[in-house]
Amino acid sequence: MVFGVFLVVYNVVLVKKYMGIFLEPRESALGWAGWIPFVVWEVVKISHTMELRDVEILTGQNPGVNLVLNVVAMGAVGVFSYAAEIWKCLLFPAVYVTLLTASEALVVFGFGYLSGGGISIEVYFLASNMVISLLVIGIWRHAARLEIQRGTVKRGNHLLVMPFICISLYYILFEAAASAGIHDRKMLKGLIAAAILVIAALLSVYSLYARLAKEYQILKSNQVYLKQMRAYRMYFSAREKADDELIKMRHDLKQQLILMRNQLIHKEYEEMEKLIDSTIGRAFSLARTKYDTGNLALEAQLNELEAVAKEKGIVVYVDIDVPGKMKFNDEDMSILLGNAIDNAVEALERAEGGNKRIWVSVRYCKGMLQIRFKNDCADSGEGRKRISSKPGKYHGIGLLSISRIVRKYKGSMKAGVKDGLFCLEITLYEDLT
Repeated sequence: MVFGVFLVVYNVVLVKKYMGIFLEPRESALGWAGWIPFVVWEVVKISHTMELRDVEILTGQNPGVNLVLNVVAMGAVGVFSYAAEIWKCLLFPAVYVTLLTASEALVVFGFGYLSGGGISIEVYFLASNMVISLLVIGIWRHAARLEIQRGTVKRGNHLLVMPFICISLYYILFEAAASAGIHDRKMLKGLIAAAILVIAALLSVYSLYARLAKEYQILKSNQVYLKQMRAYRMYFSAREKADDELIKMRHDLKQQLILMRNQLIHKEYEEMEKLIDSTIGRAFSLARTKYDTGNLALEAQLNELEAVAKEKGIVVYVDIDVPGKMKFNDEDMSILLGNAIDNAVEALERAEGGNKRIWVSVRYCKGMLQIRFKNDCADSGEGRKRISSKPGKYHGIGLLSISRIVRKYKGSMKAGVKDGLFCLEITLYEDLT
């Protein structure tokens, strides 16, 4: 009884760890409800298996029914307990089920080949759980090494083919084992090799997924660079226009001075004052862009934000206190700010009615740069989400690039919802060595 309860709890924890590598969990009631079919099926499956005799591990179960129920239970976890595209919610549960069943087959066939007979139920459970646990740890380390983030792949429906082919092959394996008998060493040798091939084929799914993630990251990076170039182009275009106007003003200044001299002679002080105010105001308005911070990357992104906000009806509040020169790479700053701005704007675009506001604060103090973004939440459900303050744990489109830059400057970032506003806080440190 205790051993069975331990196995159920262990399997739930292992599956949560595995699914969390690639998918964002739902924290709603629906998210928790998705685990109910899985837990019920685990209890039934483990209870039934522990009643079998050793040899019945192969012959006392219906592999077809077990496979279908395993897929349905894991599929319910993926679809209801995790927020992602439907193909992802089916892909990773299907791969896990097939890895688990192939691991169980490998254990049974392997012990049968080595011992010439069956194995105890306890050894079967412990060995098969050890194999699947090692596989999950390997998958987790592989994803961490390649920096695969949740939500970084949008198209990969074709990957669903592999686990379902392997599931079919697994069914054939167990049917062959049931027909030949567990003591047929020649058959067992072939089944062991087939189980290993199934596991290897399934592991290739993660490599293919990692490749798709890399391609998508490159695509997003290209979009960021294009946006950065557009922001710089707008910035320099505004500067060039202002310079041209100032040249024209300088050319007209002689005529204006002649007019002012004439107004002075005729004591038309009021008209003279208006002309002076007009000239000064025009000069200042042309000499400065909306945000004139002295920092090229920051100016370009803020002026781009101003243009986008005006187009989309977003109100922007800006608080800037930075020196013109800082020891942060302009490209890094542009990518970081550009991604943060994109995320805020995209969130507000999804909002239906209500306020559309963005607050931007960038402040520098003794080698430390603090960047804060706030925007109205597009969905009240966002209030239940939290993102770790550790850069390596950040997930989501665009945030991968921000995470890389935060790590580069040994900084930190955290995000969450407070008082109906989504808040993103980033701290960077200059390399003063």
